[in-house]
Amino acid sequence: MQFTKMQAVGNDFVVIEEPESSQNIDLAALAITVCDRRFGIGADGLLTYTATQTGLTFRIFNADGSEDTMCGNGLRCVVTLAALRGQVPSQGIAQTPSGDIPYVLEKGEVTLTLPPPRFWDVSVPGGSTVDTGSLHTVLWPTSLPDDAAFFTDSPLLESAPCFPEKTSVMWTQVAGKSQLSLRIWERGVGETLGCGTGACAAAVVAISEGKVSPQEPVHVTSKGGTLTITWDGYEGSPILLTGPAQTVFSGTL
Repeated sequence: MQFTKMQAVGNDFVVIEEPESSQNIDLAALAITVCDRRFGIGADGLLTYTATQTGLTFRIFNADGSEDTMCGNGLRCVVTLAALRGQVPSQGIAQTPSGDIPYVLEKGEVTLTLPPPRFWDVSVPGGSTVDTGSLHTVLWPTSLPDDAAFFTDSPLLESAPCFPEKTSVMWTQVAGKSQLSLRIWERGVGETLGCGTGACAAAVVAISEGKVSPQEPVHVTSKGGTLTITWDGYEGSPILLTGPAQTVFSGTL
């Protein structure tokens, strides 16, 4: 099986074309194997895709084997790879478990048009929960947490009873005009250097709470780099996510 290791703002993935016989392959078990950073290739997740005349089909499996609904960084990786291989045009639509996602690859960056955010009516002290293709809880600490707090509190919130399918946790600060800083705990993975739908969630909550303006793009920086989010502040409006994706290496599994 041929694979490509890719990363987008430090969020890293093993990417494979989903074989026609994939019904005979336990992709969840494969994800656990290949994502292991000591005994496998090492990644935050396994991405599979199929490129056809009608578009691009995309799936995401977290490092723990759970299948997720959407991954903004991962989809940008897949679009970049498939376009460079000549399998899809630089502009099109990707089919994901969260619905059809339009994409545009231009000047080395991919812009995704994600569905409108869906806010969850749950009580999280000091935070808000929103679905931007995947579920995220955005917290506003006075400073980004140290390791002791981060590695203790994040998994507790991830698996809180009010989140039966778990939630990612975005520890967020306003870093300047139209700028946010993140420390990210991703459900099914743990700490990650970047998260596309998580950056969207942080920007959406910041805009909805008046912490940043919807009049200009929001630049969201995590340990792996910066993504650009555009949203006009209306709950029925889509979210634009823009950022780069790169190949790290390829090989045979």
